[in-house]
Amino acid sequence: RVCLDLGLSDVVEVVETQGAYRISDLDILFYAPMRNNSFSSLLMAARLNAAVVATDLPGLDEFIDDTKTGFLVPVNEVKPAAELILRLADNESLRKGMAGLYSKNANERFAPDRLASLYQEALFSGRVEKKAAHRAA
Repeated sequence: RVCLDLGLSDVVEVVETQGAYRISDLDILFYAPMRNNSFSSLLMAARLNAAVVATDLPGLDEFIDDTKTGFLVPVNEVKPAAELILRLADNESLRKGMAGLYSKNANERFAPDRLASLYQEALFSGRVEKKAAHRAA
């Protein structure tokens, strides 16, 4: 309704992430899952330099630093989310700056090689130390 009232229906498209969608066409991602079972859309937004508005489900603050790298809004609060989306749509400097910082932070923090290294250390460093201690005994 807000988009219709503001004449933005030709530039704002609401798509559900369970179906086919063109995330590569996005400038702004509104991420409002019913439960936080997959963050792949957030990682894709980072890769594509899209600004993010997301609901404040537990765990999303690991991706979004509210007001710095995106916006977090209370779950089921449609009006504040719409206002933030429109604010980003109207302010190219804010949108691109926030998207750039989000992309930089997410790509550093969730880079595949960094995550693989963390998992390698968590899963195997104790085993190597245990084996060495066992051999020494």
